Amino acid sequence: MKNMFVETVVAACCVALAFASVRAEPSRSEPKRSSCLSRTNLIVNGTFESGEFLPWTRNATKGKAGRQGTVSVLAAGGNSWVDGALGGKALVVQSFNNRDKVWLDSTDSYALQSFKVDEPGKYRLSFDYAGRGHRDDKYWVRASCRVRVLHGAGATGKSVYAGAFSPVTKATYARYSEVVDIVEAGVYSLQFFLPQPVDTEPEACDKCVVIDNVCFVRDGGRGATNLAFEPRGDEDRTAEVLAAVESGTTLRFAKGEYHFRSPTKLYYYISNHDNPQPHSVFLPILNVSDMTMRGDGAVFVFHGNGIGMTLMDTRRVTLKGIAFEWARPPFSEAKVVSFDGKGAVLKQDPVRFPLAVEKGRLIAVGEGWRNHVPLIEAFAGDILDPVMGINGMGSAADLGDGTIRVEMGRRKWRMTRPLRLGDIALIRSPYRPSPGISLCRAHDTLMEDCTWHGGDGMGLVAQRCENVTIRGSGKASDRTAGAFARKGAGYATALQADATHFSNCKGSILVENCLFEATVDDAINIHSTSLMIESVPKPDTLVCRYMHKQSTGFEVFLPGERLRFIKAATLENGVEIVVKEARITDPRHVTIRLADPVPPCYGRGDAVENADWQPAVVFRNNIARMICARAVLLTTPGKTVIEGNIFDRGSSQVIQLEGDASGWYESGACRDVTIRNNVFRNCAFLHGEGIIQIRPNLKDIKSQKERYHRNIVIERNRFETPRIPLLRACSVSNLVWRSNEVIYNDAFPARGKEPFVIDYSENVVIK
Repeated sequence: MKNMFVETVVAACCVALAFASVRAEPSRSEPKRSSCLSRTNLIVNGTFESGEFLPWTRNATKGKAGRQGTVSVLAAGGNSWVDGALGGKALVVQSFNNRDKVWLDSTDSYALQSFKVDEPGKYRLSFDYAGRGHRDDKYWVRASCRVRVLHGAGATGKSVYAGAFSPVTKATYARYSEVVDIVEAGVYSLQFFLPQPVDTEPEACDKCVVIDNVCFVRDGGRGATNLAFEPRGDEDRTAEVLAAVESGTTLRFAKGEYHFRSPTKLYYYISNHDNPQPHSVFLPILNVSDMTMRGDGAVFVFHGNGIGMTLMDTRRVTLKGIAFEWARPPFSEAKVVSFDGKGAVLKQDPVRFPLAVEKGRLIAVGEGWRNHVPLIEAFAGDILDPVMGINGMGSAADLGDGTIRVEMGRRKWRMTRPLRLGDIALIRSPYRPSPGISLCRAHDTLMEDCTWHGGDGMGLVAQRCENVTIRGSGKASDRTAGAFARKGAGYATALQADATHFSNCKGSILVENCLFEATVDDAINIHSTSLMIESVPKPDTLVCRYMHKQSTGFEVFLPGERLRFIKAATLENGVEIVVKEARITDPRHVTIRLADPVPPCYGRGDAVENADWQPAVVFRNNIARMICARAVLLTTPGKTVIEGNIFDRGSSQVIQLEGDASGWYESGACRDVTIRNNVFRNCAFLHGEGIIQIRPNLKDIKSQKERYHRNIVIERNRFETPRIPLLRACSVSNLVWRSNEVIYNDAFPARGKEPFVIDYSENVVIK
């Protein structure tokens, strides 16, 4: 689509609509992409007939003089006030009238784009939207904005689809995605317009609504094409692969490396991450169904910062035999040269993990980025056992010859022994903007024989997804699936946060035959997100707040879903009410209207969670070893089975059933958990209250009348362990421990005398 410019008279106020392609243009410093993507900039399976937007007129209303305006189409990123946060080029529609404010109703200002649909079928319309303004973060559109698909080339065409959306503040974007049924081929128009009450004047003039990442694509696949790829050195393959995604259902990648250097800008919020907007995504796979990407030993190598791959609004997508790697991982490794108890001298790898010292701070240097890295953890250089848990670093000094001295922070840290020559220091930042792989509203996703070895955050995050399977085709020891260092890559550890993370999912989660090795956080973490009730402005309305700064902005509730109340102090689950409307007003707040009044016993400080998006889980036949955290952390009422796994030398509690409404606000009381036929070998030697820990974070356990977790069976497991508590349980009912084998050793110092520490629990059976 060509960018156009229509000259206008600059005035004091405007209403704007901005459009950007899903495949945003690269920045000037990035290489240009192939022209094969030109027809997918806005409309796929359709070609534009016209790039002109229509002028608007306003008749006299309630004594006001008639007004006329024009519409201009500008290129963003310097040619209009819409800033570079939109990424690349965008279209901006601006309505002007000289020296006066524009009064808007449903006919005042609209954007209309005509295009041709080649064949009938179901099409998916999607876009990001937000309210913006020069002077503050408030949006002024009090009524919902509208979007229509019209059969015909103008505004008088017959409407075949109509939808509404309410803009949020400029600090966040929300995602709109709906299916449009096109019954005949022909010319259609996409129309956005802004209803505004006639008697209501906007709060200030410099306000607008921004529409970004607009896409109208065939829903359910784009044909039956099989496409094959061969490695070509370190050539950028981004445009080529993205174009193939639009036209092929099976993409095959021969053994070798495929490099990606040109990320797309995409607005959305990711659970348990820092969320700079927009996100950079190297391979955004959006609105795709029935697609397979198959590699026979293919390695996808990403250059620079960003998410490797995003599957968003997809159905039945399969990834097979692909490794995800970063040319320069976001974390760093260095070899320990010496340690005197107060600090360590480290030898850096100037090629793989270049480091620098700037004003006494240790800086990691990458492709187009520089990060302050104040955290350090350590692994034994020979066997990768965790030696030191997470610890802050003080000042750094460059000693020359590739060596750097770092002072340890004042906070105490646990160590199994002093650091030695040859130990591996993993150095990282607490900031985590981008997971390696992101699944968002993805349904029926299969990842088989896939591995991930990096990510500027977690390895894989799935949120608002239904039915996710991650598995190896053989045994976990075959190293075909999971998260670990790639052989021959020049480093030994993997990731700087969780290997897999599932937030607000439903259906089933299956993880089997995978290896998780030498990561610095959980192998798998599964939870829902609860929100704090901030106020009850109406009997049927809640204003709720996202409480943790790294878990904001994503949808927790949609209309028709059940909301469950939670007493914050005791975590007791309460009544469930259907949601009628949920509107994210800014990244930290959502307003929820319910089908029934809010029960009087709930108010400010209590919490709510989605009762429908809680998955069943199977974690089976995996190996999780040398993990500097837990292996399994979960809170879900869905049926959960943890069986046949080997947990080896994890530094913290191995399996933790938690839940809270005070920290991360991660909820989902467990109702049916079976832990059987696993091997626990020399774990929990640095952290944790027990090898298996069932302990929600409660403010007032003494007032609790109903226990948080229930129906848990731990049976036929083998524990090879120092004298560390086997089980720590609190707020549990119906807990059974039976037929487990325990073999004590002296691999690590004893931590605690009693094998079972249980309180505030009922119906506990130890056999």
